[in-house]
Amino acid sequence: VCVIVVCVYVLSNRVLGHHYAPTVPAVSIPTDSASLARGQHLASAIAKCTDCHGEHLGGTMKISDPAFGHLAAPNLTRGRGGFGATLTNEDWVRAVRHGVAPDGRGLLLMPAEAYIHLDTADLAAIIAWARSVPPVDSQWPAPQLGPVARALLATGKLPLIAAAYIDHSEMATAPPADTTVAYGRYLA
Repeated sequence: VCVIVVCVYVLSNRVLGHHYAPTVPAVSIPTDSASLARGQHLASAIAKCTDCHGEHLGGTMKISDPAFGHLAAPNLTRGRGGFGATLTNEDWVRAVRHGVAPDGRGLLLMPAEAYIHLDTADLAAIIAWARSVPPVDSQWPAPQLGPVARALLATGKLPLIAAAYIDHSEMATAPPADTTVAYGRYLA
C-alpha cells in the first residue's frame, strides 16, 4: 500500500509539475466601451468565465472534498488576493487560450480547450473587460489534491490540466459576425 501511495504521489506530481511553453503573440487590448461590452458579453454568455470565477471575477470554491481535494477558481481582479494586477496581456492569453500559468505550469480546471478557438480580437475584448472589473478582495487557498484526484491524475483518468491535451499551435479566426451556421459554431 505504501509503495502504491508513493507511486501515485510521484506520478501525480510529475503531471502537476510539467511545464508548457506555448507561443503567445503580443495582443493589443482595446479600451473602447464597445469592446468592453463585447468582452463582458463573451465572458458571461459565451466563454462562461463568470460561472467559475464569479460575476465580479472574485473567484469561487469549485471543489471542496477531503478525498478529491480543494480547488478554487482564483480571484482575477486587482483586489487583495487577486492576480489581476500582476498579469501581463500575454499572461492572460497564455492562461485563457492555453491553460498555462505565467510560470509555465498547467492550470488546474482551466477549460482552455474551449477557448483555444477564440479569435484574438474576442480574446482581447474578454481580457479588456476582465481588467476593467473593479477590485474584489477575496483570497482563496492554493489548490490541494486529495488521494482520489491524485490517483486519477496519475493514471491519466482525470483531465484536470487542459494544457496537457490541447494543440497549442492552433490559432483561430472568427468567421464574419452574422447569422450563419459557421458563426454560431464559432460561438458555441
